[in-house]
Amino acid sequence: MLPDFLRVGPPTAGIFLIETMLFTGMMFLLGRNNIEFLASLGLIFQYATMAMMIPIGLSQATVQRVPVSVAGNVGNSPANLKQVTQASLVLVGLYLVVLAVLHLGFEIRFSELFVVGAPLDTQVLDDIDRAKFLTFAIIAFHALIIVMAGILRGIGDVQSRLWIVLICYWGAELGLGVYLIEVAGYLVENSIKVVAIAKLLSLISILLRFTKTLRCS
Repeated sequence: MLPDFLRVGPPTAGIFLIETMLFTGMMFLLGRNNIEFLASLGLIFQYATMAMMIPIGLSQATVQRVPVSVAGNVGNSPANLKQVTQASLVLVGLYLVVLAVLHLGFEIRFSELFVVGAPLDTQVLDDIDRAKFLTFAIIAFHALIIVMAGILRGIGDVQSRLWIVLICYWGAELGLGVYLIEVAGYLVENSIKVVAIAKLLSLISILLRFTKTLRCS
């Protein structure tokens, strides 16, 4: 069994390591240029992390269900990969609809809930409010990515996600961020747009791989 674990385990660990280091790199980049926006972006990332808990849990469940569905039996009833895939995507879609209603419809500033004991600076509040559409886009893109990556991981395809993270996040996101802020001299506020662009590229990439893999399965 060891070769199978080594084939899946290290790439999965690498993905988490790369993503964690990426957020740290972006924070260092912003802190050198605009401390106020660094604070607002930190709050946005905390909210995004909280919002990812349900998709992550769904992804973990999907990883378990996919191999069983591929084997052709779940409990005493037949199942297949298509049914598990549809159910996972529908559930994450419904979750995003509810989140959109709360986040955009009722205009609830979830990021403020992370601050306890002191009022937020007006500028930080304005930054969070201006970025609310991009914040939701980042959460929506990432939620779909997580679920599709879970299905691929259940099939045994981990390498695709690792390369997508390297290219779209380290290549596009951090590279584009360094160029715009450090070289071209754009405002640090554009960093939230860079994150959204990288997530969109990652979503498109994994969607292409996802549809190709399902056709072959």
